[in-house]
Order: sequence, then structure tokens, then C-alpha cells
Amino acid sequence: MLKPRIPKSDGEPAPAARSGSRGAGAGTSAGRGLLAPFSIRSFRFQWGSDMTTSSGFEMENLILGWYVLVQTGSPFLLSVVAALQYGGTLLAPGLGVVADRVSRRTMLLCLRGLYAAIAAAAMGLGLAGWLEPWHAFVIAGLGGFLRPLDMMIRFSLLADTIPPRLLMNASGFQRLTMDAPRIVGALAGAGIMAAFGVGAAYAGVAAFYLLATLIGFGISPPPLGGDRGPESPAGSAAARFAAEFGRGLAYIRSSGVIRYVLFLAVLANLLAYPSILGLLPVVAKVVYGVDENGLAQLLAALATGALLASTVVALARLRPPATVMAAGLAAWLGLVAVFAFTDSHTSGMAVLFVIGFAQSLAMIAMGAVLLMVTAPAYRGRVMGVRMLAVYGMPVGLLAGGALIEWVGVRFQIVAFAVAGLVLLGLAIAATRGRWLGADATRAGGGSPPRAPAPRRER
Repeated sequence: MLKPRIPKSDGEPAPAARSGSRGAGAGTSAGRGLLAPFSIRSFRFQWGSDMTTSSGFEMENLILGWYVLVQTGSPFLLSVVAALQYGGTLLAPGLGVVADRVSRRTMLLCLRGLYAAIAAAAMGLGLAGWLEPWHAFVIAGLGGFLRPLDMMIRFSLLADTIPPRLLMNASGFQRLTMDAPRIVGALAGAGIMAAFGVGAAYAGVAAFYLLATLIGFGISPPPLGGDRGPESPAGSAAARFAAEFGRGLAYIRSSGVIRYVLFLAVLANLLAYPSILGLLPVVAKVVYGVDENGLAQLLAALATGALLASTVVALARLRPPATVMAAGLAAWLGLVAVFAFTDSHTSGMAVLFVIGFAQSLAMIAMGAVLLMVTAPAYRGRVMGVRMLAVYGMPVGLLAGGALIEWVGVRFQIVAFAVAGLVLLGLAIAATRGRWLGADATRAGGGSPPRAPAPRRER
């Protein structure tokens, strides 16, 4: 019986990468230098579309969060509207199956067109003076249904078109599309909202999403068609879908490093992110006593630190990525505990800057490790399951919001940070530090399930 071919994650570049590089000046100094990922045409268009989309995300996050907090005065309801932005993660593993079989580019364009339509509806409500708090929950829920899928597809597309040797650097540039908009989007959203109101601020959001969709048409469909894994058995669509989904789960179970990275992703979303993102308006209003512009400055400080880290990763060659991931996560959690004891807006901004740097290092390296070890035929499914880790965020937000109303914001921040450090230490001890160094990427990902052997006729 022939053994099925196991796709390698560290071999030759995909055809997309080779052809893209040739078409954009491969062999030039730029193609071999610090900006090498931009020599690939599809990456340039995806980078622009992702940057514009994330700017809309950040504007919308600030607008909705501040609107609900001011209108209701409840930290718990703020945590609810923030948690609703992650509802779509439930569908991510299933859509990962689809993304491994159909055009990821088409899925991405459809998602971004829907963002623009939702933002246009919110703009109309705001300009007409009809916007109410319950509308904010509906808008957050609709957007949250789609956003996690966007993140899954954009990273899968990145790995489809970038050679493995450039993947860590490209991940740094890709992370810039999330970190830089936190500065531009937060400041623009707060300024427009304070000067002209919610409706005008949402007009800016809708414009960002529409522009992102138009830029996205320049993304090339990934020409990886020759390696999509074993064909599904004959049967109904539901049976084929279940078989594909089962293969993806078996692939993940077969890899210790993938399981380890997924656990750390859950840990970061559950205990590290809530205190510096969804619950930050409470710190701004209750602890520092600032308005929406003060909140935007805190978010900008966090994003500036993250932007610096993204730039460092994009331009330097940090190795090994698994070590960067663990060290960055440990520093991030420790700095969150320090943030709990800041008393002024200025000191809070300074600590958030350093937190942003550590957070970005950890998450860039985490994504790079996962993409490096995952076979191309399983990227959609693995990244779809990775998106389930985002569900740690709404759980952490709801628990954090309730804890704030019970014992106060400082205790909540310290409790989350300490719990995160303890769990990180236990994870490293349980794996005996095996996935801390270069072994994480050298060991490779899981093994694709073998196709059942045909029965021989006697």
C-alpha cells in the first residue's frame, strides 16, 4: 500500500511565492532584503486591505465601547458588548474546512463587503438620531459573527503566498496591520465622535471597510491547488464535511507543538487580553477619570508599543520563534500586574506601551510557529480551531466585568495576571520545556490521517 504524501512545512516555497517574487522583482536587493515579503504582489494588496480593515475595527471598538459605557454606566454591559465581538469563532473550525477547499480570497472579499454594509446601517441610525444602546449590542454581535473568520482567512492566505524562510518577517509586517490601526483608528474614532457624534464616526468606519474591499480585489487566489489533502469519500455533503472536519481534528491531535500553541492562545485571550482591551474603558473612567480622548490615548500607547515590536520582528530575524512566544507571554502577564498599580493617566500610558511591545512579540511568534508547522492542506482547519481560542476573551471579559463590580478593577487585573503566570508555568513544566526552543519548528506539525486501505478480494 502506498503511503500518503505528507506535505512539508519547511520545504520549497509554494508556487505562489515563487511566481509572485518573479513578477515583482525577485533577485533584486529589495527582494532579498528587509522588505522581501513586499516583492510578492499578492502580499502587497493583502497588506493594504488588512491595514484598512483593521483601522475600521479599531474605530468601531472604541465607538461602541464608549457609547455603551456612557449611556448605561455599567462595566458589565461594556464587557457584554465587547464579548459579542467574538461570536463568529464558533463557526471558524467549520469554515476552516471550506477555506481548505474553496477560494480564501473570495471568502475574504465577501466578509469585508458585509462589514461595510453593517457600518453603513449604523451610520444611518446615528445620523438620524435613532441609535440606542440595544442597537450597539446588535451591531457588535453582527460584526463579531464575521471578524474571527476574517482573522483566520487572512493568516491562511499569508502562509499560502509567502515562502517559509520569510514567514516570520512577513508575520511581523502582517502584525503591523493590526498594531498601527490601533493608533490611527482609536484616535480618529475618538476625535470624530467627540466633534461630530456617533453617526459621523461610523461614516469613517464604513469608508474604511469599503476601501478595504476594493483593495482586496488585487489579492491573487492562492495557486496551491495540487496539495489539498486526501479526497473526501463519496456520500452526502454532510458526510463529506464531517470527514474533512474529522481529518483536521486528527491532524491537530497528532501534533504536540500545535496543541501546546493552541493552549497558550487560549491562555492569552482568557487572562491577558481582557484587562488591556475590553475592560480598559473602566480603568480610563474610574481610575484615571478621563474622557473618550483619554481612553484613545491609552489605546494609542498600547498600540505604539505593539507597533514597535511588529517593526522589530519584520526587520530583524528573531530566532527561535517558540522562545520569543513564551518569553513575550510571560512578560506581558507580568506587566499587566504592574499596570494594576498605576495611579495616573501618564504612568498608565507608559506601562501600556511596554505591554504592547511584549504582547505583539508573543502573538507574532505564536502565529508564525503555528503556520510553520502546519501542512498547507490543513491550514484552514488548524487556523479555524485556533480562532476558537478567541472565545477565551468573552469568558475573560464577562468574568472580569463581574469581578470589577464585586471587588474593584485593581484586584481583577492582578488576579488575572497571576493566574495567567501560574498556568503558563504549569504548561512549560508539563511539556518539560520541549517546545521552548528551535525544536518546536523542527519537529514539524501533525501527520495527515492515512487513507483507509482498500479491501482485497479473495
